[in-house]
Amino acid sequence: MQVPRRSVLDLLNQAVAGHVFDATTLEGLGRLRKHPPTTVVVAMAPMTGTARSRPSASAGTAANYLDTLAEAFPKTPVYVLSPLWRADEDEPRPCGRGLAWMGSMLADLCDHRKHMTFVDGHHVIPRNPVMLSDQVLHPGPVAAAMVSADACLCH
Repeated sequence: MQVPRRSVLDLLNQAVAGHVFDATTLEGLGRLRKHPPTTVVVAMAPMTGTARSRPSASAGTAANYLDTLAEAFPKTPVYVLSPLWRADEDEPRPCGRGLAWMGSMLADLCDHRKHMTFVDGHHVIPRNPVMLSDQVLHPGPVAAAMVSADACLCH
């Protein structure tokens, strides 16, 4: 994560592998209400969107997650970063859709929530496989440096 290296910010990483929009990962954050975070970034992992889940189910799960987050921190700006560009984005997915639907869904959800800003992760890094450590989906060092608080706060 590049944020702590590029700033004097404290970082609390709530990521749990395999838990996409799982509101249970937010349990206990209400304890931070006395000293809420100054900013929250929700970043989608590169593997997001590869599962067999129905887009409508994902939208409901994402809406619940974002509502829970907004309830925990009602005045905190939240930046929601969609999945980054992937070299295999045109290949068929088990869910039956390309990855573009996730960005559209997240943009719609952010439009209806106070203090939430959608950041199109699809355009944060150059569309070049050399930016990816495995040439397909995981950001390499240069791309990872581009995916930072600066990328979110500049939008």
